[in-house]
Amino acid sequence: EILEAFKVFDEDGNGFISLDEMTKYLTSVFAVISQTSPEVFAQHNVTPEELAVATAKRCFQDADLNHDGKLDFDEFKAWYTSPEQATFNKMVDDANSAPQLPSIDVLRQATGLGNLDPNDVFAMFRRNAPNGMISRQIFARCCGAFMPSAPEVGAEGYRQNQQIVSQLFDMFDADGNGVVDFAEL
Repeated sequence: EILEAFKVFDEDGNGFISLDEMTKYLTSVFAVISQTSPEVFAQHNVTPEELAVATAKRCFQDADLNHDGKLDFDEFKAWYTSPEQATFNKMVDDANSAPQLPSIDVLRQATGLGNLDPNDVFAMFRRNAPNGMISRQIFARCCGAFMPSAPEVGAEGYRQNQQIVSQLFDMFDADGNGVVDFAEL
């Protein structure tokens, strides 16, 4: 398990984890956590990127025992298995098991948005939410105007596309208040 975790951090596979590799990985983990638990970042007034940089720097202060600017497996293992890391490791494991959005190509195909001018999309949202507050229902209706229809993709494909739209809404609803404002888009 520890070796697998090490390999995830060691993006280039050279047997060492650089500060950049750790920061990049933690940024993606914290971005997922911010989607599922935005209150974690709100209460500390920090972005996922800021937390990733601070966490990676702290890790290297604690774990880079020979101060060579990279972590070998033994240094990583000592850090990763330390009692202080138990909460952090659980948070990372939870984030890694959280549902992920599909690739951008799948999103474009599922929503139909890849073929549209962004100004047209914003105009549709503006017309349907003149107060600037887009509910889940309005978001789904607007996306539905662009999405392929059930006859085009089949019932299962249409259901999956609707699920993707729901995930997109959750992603855009950065403050978790149940509506998306134009600033969040």
